[in-house]
Amino acid sequence: MTRDLYEVRVGAYIFNDKDEMLFLLNNDNTWGILGGHMEKGEQIEETLHREIKEETNLEVDMIKMFDVTTVHHVNSLVLGFACKYKSGTVILQEEEVKDYKWVQIEKMNEFELTFPLLPEMATKALEIINTKN
Repeated sequence: MTRDLYEVRVGAYIFNDKDEMLFLLNNDNTWGILGGHMEKGEQIEETLHREIKEETNLEVDMIKMFDVTTVHHVNSLVLGFACKYKSGTVILQEEEVKDYKWVQIEKMNEFELTFPLLPEMATKALEIINTKN
């Protein structure tokens, strides 16, 4: 019997004080959120902070996990987190990310998106962040 196992991944919806979300240009020329896989022995919050630090050099406050999405074509379970920028200057991990912008949600559809529900998910994340403040 063969088993197809799913990988646990995190996705970070990071917002600054101007309600702009950190938008990353991936190597496939689509724009999306920061994310990555969980390593053996890690807690999920450790994964989130490690991936954010590795890919952007930023520190964030993790406000809440608000979404779980199954991505069948890549055998992944993606946990979405609403995050608030805390400190740091963006330094990109060039093997992973080509560029970045801080973008208002209403401007997201001007970009080639990694996945079509990104503006809807970003709206949920921002509502959670603004409710917590």
